[in-house]
This record gives sequence, C-alpha cells and structure tokens, in this order.
Amino acid sequence: GPAPAPAAAPPDAAPAATAGAASAAAAPAAATSATPATPDPLGPVQRYQLAFEALRAADYPKAIAGFDDMVARYPDHALAPNARYWSGRSHFLQREFAPAVDALAGALAGSLEPGKVPDALLKKAQAELQLGRRDDARRTLGQLIERFPDSDQARQASALMSTAAGAAAPAAPPASP
Repeated sequence: GPAPAPAAAPPDAAPAATAGAASAAAAPAAATSATPATPDPLGPVQRYQLAFEALRAADYPKAIAGFDDMVARYPDHALAPNARYWSGRSHFLQREFAPAVDALAGALAGSLEPGKVPDALLKKAQAELQLGRRDDARRTLGQLIERFPDSDQARQASALMSTAAGAAAPAAPPASP
C-alpha cells in the first residue's frame, strides 16, 4: 500500500503531530465518559454478548461477572435490564439465591423485555422461597398470577403458593391438563 503520511514529514515534525492527534482524540472521550479515564474498547453490546456466550457455555461465574460489569458501566443502556435478568438467572443456577433476588428485582424495575417478565417473577419467587422469605415469595407469586394469568409460569406459581403459605402437604394435582 501507500507509505504512511508521517513518513513524508520532517523527522522533528512527526512526534508533535502524533502528540497533537492523540490529545485531540482523548479530549472528546474524556468529556463524554463519566468515570473511566480510558474509553471502553468493547462497549455495552459486545460486553453483553461476551457474558451471554459465557452463560451458554455454563460458565456462570464468568457470565455473572460480565453481565454485572456491563450493568455497572452502562446502567441506563437498553440491554441493562436483560443483563440483570441473565445475571439473576446465573446466580440462581449457582444456588446463590440472595444475589439472584437482587438481580431479578433490578431487571423487573427496569424495562425488561416483556417476554422475560413472567420468568423473572417466577425465578425471583423461587429464590425468595429458598431464602425462607415466604411473605416476599407470596407477593411475587401473586404479582405473577395477576399480571400473567394464562402463562405457564402462573400455573407453576399457583402450585408454589402452598409452599409459600407454609403448607406441609404436597400441592394437589391440577384438575385438568
């Protein structure tokens, strides 16, 4: 290809030109980014995708770290509620129920994809039951049944309600399939 432009400049001019370009490039980045001094080389979408690849590979600790890092860097990004949801699901799969509840609650507080809401409510209630938080679980299950009465998750929630109520007897089988 053609020779780089700085090669044509006199040797003493090249460092000054390079330094000027570098500081000019750094200035806008510093002005727009809040905390990190250096611009993020990946960005929110790529961070989300890398965390999701870890999740699909069943590397839950890496997935959690990736989703949580993405949310910490970009809390207002459109993918942040989904990242919180998948972080919660990953914690749940690791049997880390308290962080699962927190992450799922964060996902539900944001603009989580509507299709994920029933599952987020169900997993949150299941984690709350594992933590012995029966009242919280009952409230979460009630929300799920009220908001998504025809969902598979609502049917599972109805079955869990007796557990949340503290009944020792097993739940009765559904009347019809």
